Amino acid sequence: MFDFAAHNLIALGMKKLGKAVAEVTLNDFNSEISIPLAFLDSISAAELLIRGRILEVEQRENADDLQKIELLHGYSIRMAFPRLPELLRNSTGYILKNPDVYRQAVHLRTRLFTENVNSTQLIECTLSFAFEAIEPLMIECWSQIILLHLPEYDFDIDHHIEKVLAHYEINTSYHDSIET
Repeated sequence: MFDFAAHNLIALGMKKLGKAVAEVTLNDFNSEISIPLAFLDSISAAELLIRGRILEVEQRENADDLQKIELLHGYSIRMAFPRLPELLRNSTGYILKNPDVYRQAVHLRTRLFTENVNSTQLIECTLSFAFEAIEPLMIECWSQIILLHLPEYDFDIDHHIEKVLAHYEINTSYHDSIET
């Protein structure tokens, strides 16, 4: 059961992150709503991926079922988004490549609910969070990159996203470490 659950958390997290990246780069007439939602979706996707990875490792190590259930539901305070990198490190030994970028996303998420955050900040944070903090985890653990998990569009979304990444000077050097 938990193997299947870990697989689903990971698969859904990758698709959700791809969707968030695509949506945050599109100039939507409704960007006042769609950009903040895409930012929040990237955080939700990261939570799924991190919890899925921990569950994947703990399943192999026969961790107790209560911890596995917590990972599935994410309800415990131990599973809160700001604490997930520490839990990931303690459970799997994996250390996020850019913890400062992760912390910036945590901070911006809090600010989003308490003050006005402009779209440019949200776009840049979403992209740096996705490509500099979360994608290295995807590459190292599952040999996957975000661009493999984008939704279908009637234009070349990959090329569009690559242009936006260059505009915001987002580091995608981790792609070099994977053979696609």
